[in-house]
This record gives sequence, C-alpha cells and structure tokens, in this order.
Amino acid sequence: MNVKIKLTRVKAIFQLLPQDYRKITARLKFKMIWLAYIFFFFLLAVPLFSRNQFYYLKKKTLIDSHNPLSRLRFIHYLIGENNLNSAQNELKNLADDYRNWDKPTKEIFWRENLKLAEASPRGTEELVKNWREFLENSSDYKIGWLYLSYYQFRLGQEEAAQISLRRAQKIDPSLSL
Repeated sequence: MNVKIKLTRVKAIFQLLPQDYRKITARLKFKMIWLAYIFFFFLLAVPLFSRNQFYYLKKKTLIDSHNPLSRLRFIHYLIGENNLNSAQNELKNLADDYRNWDKPTKEIFWRENLKLAEASPRGTEELVKNWREFLENSSDYKIGWLYLSYYQFRLGQEEAAQISLRRAQKIDPSLSL
C-alpha cells in the first residue's frame, strides 16, 4: 500500500511537469541505463587494458628505441608493477645516451632512478648511505637531514631517524617536528 502511494505521488509530480520536460526526463532515464552499462563494461575491460599496456609500451620502446621518453614511460610502468629487476636493466641501458638529452628528460630520468631506489629496501639503504656521505661534507644542509631521516624511518631505523631530525632542527630551530 505504501509503495502505491509513493508511485502515485511520483506520477502526480511527473504529470505536473510541462510536456517537454516529461519527454526530456523520459529520455534521460533511458540514457542513464546506457551509462550504467558502459560503466560496468569499463570495469570489466580495465584488467585487459593493463595487460595490454605492457605490450603497448614495450612495442613503442622497441620501435622508437632512440626516444628516451618512451623508454622512461616503460620504466615508470615497470616500477609501478613492481618489476624492479627489469626496470633496473632498462635504466642501465638507457643511461648510455644520458649526455645527449635535454634538461627535462634528464630530470625524468633521475626521478625514475629515485623511484626505483625507493621501491626496494636495498635501494633505500643505498640512498641512506649516499645522504650520509653527502652530509659529511655539507652538515648544515637541513633538507639533507630531513631526507636522511625519512629514508632511515622507511628502513625501520627509528632512533637514527630521530637523531637526523634533531640535527635538522638544530640547523633551523623554527622547524616544527
């Protein structure tokens, strides 16, 4: 009984609308169903696309092997898929042409190197070692101490991370931690 009352209210409200609005809303209801079908088809197709993306990027890399940006996109994909050994091999192969690139491409290359290093514990240990060596010569570099603390914390070295944070705070007392 309650459902009939709601339906009659909806019909009454619908009847109050001018004729053009009724046609528009009727069409809109039909289009919404198609949007739902398209959305569900998209959800089903996404896994297929991700498998095909590997082959697409690899093919593009092989076809245009002298374009570092296509190779860097492929490396970015490999890192995202946690295929770190392949990404490292690709970066090593790509490093030979480094001198011939423009500055933005070099920046992308270094970002991908950093992502690769951060993706594995061994790479993070290497970053900690590099920051320590750098900070031996430039001990007043606040950002360096913050990065060192971040990477130490990621490795689970919480006490060392706290010491590094205190060093950064000694350099800049206004730093709130």
